[in-house]
Amino acid sequence: MRPPLPWLSLALTFAACTAPTALPTTAPTTPQHASAPSQPAAARAIVATDVPALTRPVTSFGAAMHRDALYTYGGYFGVPHAYSRERQSGDLVRIDLAERSETVVAVSEGVQGAQLVSSPLGLVRVGGMRAENAQGEPEHVVSLSDVARFDDGARSWKALPPLPEARSSHAAVLYEGEVFVLGGWTLTGDRKAGAFATSALVLDLEAGRYRSIAQPLQLRAAQAAVLDDKIVLVGGIDSNGKTLQTVHVLDPKTGSWSQGPDLPSDAFGVAAASNGRALYTSGRDGVVYELDDVKGAWKPHAYLAFPRF
Repeated sequence: MRPPLPWLSLALTFAACTAPTALPTTAPTTPQHASAPSQPAAARAIVATDVPALTRPVTSFGAAMHRDALYTYGGYFGVPHAYSRERQSGDLVRIDLAERSETVVAVSEGVQGAQLVSSPLGLVRVGGMRAENAQGEPEHVVSLSDVARFDDGARSWKALPPLPEARSSHAAVLYEGEVFVLGGWTLTGDRKAGAFATSALVLDLEAGRYRSIAQPLQLRAAQAAVLDDKIVLVGGIDSNGKTLQTVHVLDPKTGSWSQGPDLPSDAFGVAAASNGRALYTSGRDGVVYELDDVKGAWKPHAYLAFPRF
């Protein structure tokens, strides 16, 4: 088993639907979940990186590597599943991996579940969910259609054409200058009564136009990455509330879908990242799986010391 790559540890940890925690440099003596594998050596390799913990622990945030730095955007830092606008972050945070430093480069209105995508035009944020209620008031959460590009010079967000339909709990990935928005749902107040998306959306960043692709699946809380010129959509939760092991593969050039190899475990709170040669993902069992061929099979790459939510 090869040692995990530092950027992979970051991507799979920060994309999690849990609060990042200052991790020890030795593995725990007891597993955090009953199903978590006992692999202390691999776990130590995952956490023994010179990466600072986030100053503000957050859940449900966007993350992307961009120009040799790691960025996080938004997130929630309140009581789990008791959402309020006061507890949603609007921070765009830059983490310099070489200097081990963290800088808040921009602050905007709070949002959670927004996707963050690295593009030649800069960082792009896509959709998300916002609590419109104050703390202690009846919960009212809505999905967002906001799309924006971060202007490094002005250190501010510049609006891009909004999504044709508001979307949260979705996945987004860049392929050949276009942002593909996959899965997700639309919330209009009640977070338990979302309308699942029935099509994928594609934003041409240069032209500023959308097109849609038929999406023969309804799911949310999945993640996507590019491998073999295909977009691989990993796991998620279907419209019946079932947590999935399934993997769907989109050919972005033809718009056709196919089935990929199932994950060995269900992919709840899943994260996914690709280095172009292989795709890596982790769910709640604590295993970091590797896929080097969309028609191949998943294999364990490493293990997290603390399996994610």
